[in-house]
Amino acid sequence: MLYLLYGEAYQIKKEVDKIIKDNNILDINISKYDLDAYNYKDVLEDCTSISLFDDKKAIIVSNASIFTSAKTGIDIEKFEEYIPNYNPNAIVIFTLEDKLDERKKTVKLIRKHGVVKEFNTSDNPNDIVKSMLDDYQMDLKTINRFIELVGNDTYNISNELDKLKLYKGEDKNITIEDVNNVTTNNIDIDLFKLMDAIMENKKEDAIERYHNMLLYNTEPIQIIIALANKYRLMYQVKTLFKLGYTEGDMAKELKQSPKYIFVLNKLSKSYSASYLLNEIKELAKLDYDIKSGNMEDELALELYILKK
Repeated sequence: MLYLLYGEAYQIKKEVDKIIKDNNILDINISKYDLDAYNYKDVLEDCTSISLFDDKKAIIVSNASIFTSAKTGIDIEKFEEYIPNYNPNAIVIFTLEDKLDERKKTVKLIRKHGVVKEFNTSDNPNDIVKSMLDDYQMDLKTINRFIELVGNDTYNISNELDKLKLYKGEDKNITIEDVNNVTTNNIDIDLFKLMDAIMENKKEDAIERYHNMLLYNTEPIQIIIALANKYRLMYQVKTLFKLGYTEGDMAKELKQSPKYIFVLNKLSKSYSASYLLNEIKELAKLDYDIKSGNMEDELALELYILKK
């Protein structure tokens, strides 16, 4: 059987798990490939071969760019030959977070010979949280605090909610205190907001966000390193974009997820290359001054923010 699942990652994962469970596929009979990372010939060889351990096996192929308009080094004709003549002993599940290119022959073939499902979710993170609560309860203020800490990525939301449910046990009411005590703060969310406040010269907002990060036990040196890494990646993305790299190419080159590169590419357009380089240099000096004992860490980062 052939499947093409595309759209929102968390829902795709749930559907993959359901397909595996419904077909009673053991872990030993499951192969996983990333089409961006593996040689496509290895994927096709696995798809056409017979399982050594059971009558059926499952092959999960992520980043299935053969169904998009992206340029790849893959011989797509080989997949066009396989799809109508797929191995009946293999359940092949292609997954993709991008949109399909309906003009592609591969898309037309898998719509004819397989199962194609799109997975979308609400853009409202509150709705995402509510849909995953099951029989647990969170009031609006608690949900907003939860989202502030973890962001709107469905994987993060799911993982952190699982932790909260395990922590609460039979008590189905999740409070804001529970969220503050158990939830892992997603530093990326705070960093982007801090960067925006610094760049827009909103000193009071930036200082407040910085103090909040300290309140939740984020070390100043951790913030400095994370900020520098963020600026560095944004500078690299900006440079590669000018050289004609696609976001998929950037993801491979920088060893980052395509979704993260998309976010960085969008944000980098708000910063000049010279600004990003200057921030990297300033943060490197700040790191040196703190580690050499010339400045106290909390004060050093606060002064950095105030002088912007």
